[in-house]
Amino acid sequence: MRKLAMIVLFNWLAATTGSHAAKLLGVSADTGNVYQIDTTNPGSPVLKFTLGAGKDFAGLAFSPVRRTYFTYSRSENKIYEFNKAGTILKVLTLDRPLTPGPRGITVDQQGRLYVVGFNNNVYLVNITTGKTTFKFQATGPTSEVESLAPLDNHAFLAVGVRSQILVITRGTGQMTSIATLPAGDLDSMTGTIGGWIYMSESGSNSLLHAYNPFTRTYQSLGWANISHLSSLEELAPNAK
Repeated sequence: MRKLAMIVLFNWLAATTGSHAAKLLGVSADTGNVYQIDTTNPGSPVLKFTLGAGKDFAGLAFSPVRRTYFTYSRSENKIYEFNKAGTILKVLTLDRPLTPGPRGITVDQQGRLYVVGFNNNVYLVNITTGKTTFKFQATGPTSEVESLAPLDNHAFLAVGVRSQILVITRGTGQMTSIATLPAGDLDSMTGTIGGWIYMSESGSNSLLHAYNPFTRTYQSLGWANISHLSSLEELAPNAK
């Protein structure tokens, strides 16, 4: 299984290596503020708009099909869809409480929305109705998956509480660790951007990290100066 995961990762990253310089969006869990973050100067984030305080947002995902963003409010058990201007397009209540709430969400290349919740259970969410369908339980070298990102049609990328970067095979849910970083518990991540994965430790200032799994290069990027940065995603150039 580890061999398969590494082959998938190698094929995916082979054409995407480069220097790290990316524009990200990040959401503060407690304030609901949405920031633009330049990874070459992460300590000077730019406030773009707010989605509302007290909603305990977790996870941020861009849909390449709808060209919009999704995030999850743990306090409300609702999915928010919004555009690059910060206009909320839809608020979707899930059909079941995913106590204690999803730790991460992601959208794959086909536009399907997934959430990972309690006990590493992964659900597919119907974006129209809010119906959740259990797909699998992720099992392996971490007790808690904190964030998901699409890898390909066969696997997800994930980060866990033990500072691990993981590949999760769809269907079986088998987790394979591909790196353990010299960092604290990782709370959010992006997919690959120019070969790099970007992650944050949520806290009073939130520490950013970057890792290139193809070259096995790690960098601590410094403090983002954002309270409880629980969600990261690429600032998509084609977003509506």
